Amino acid sequence: MNQPWYKIWGFSAEKTPVTSITIGIDTPEVVKQKVKEAAEFKILKVKLGRDTDKEMIESIRAVSAVPLCVDVNQGWKDRKEALDMIFWLKEKELNM
Repeated sequence: MNQPWYKIWGFSAEKTPVTSITIGIDTPEVVKQKVKEAAEFKILKVKLGRDTDKEMIESIRAVSAVPLCVDVNQGWKDRKEALDMIFWLKEKELNM
């Protein structure tokens, strides 16, 4: 149909909720490309939970200032690590 869902269902774009797209864990180059391809989205959901979490966020921030939310899925096993990451992400002004 080649139309956005709100038009197909007869809704107004101004009254529809904002949706996000998920950026999966990958290399910095791939992450940057995925973020660029997702430019139409107003929120990005970022998968985290590995030792490359900060690199993921920095890669995204290198190409976009779009608001982020994170999905860790119990990836931070250690309480101290989790708290450290939460405070680091807060400094980056992310939604959690």
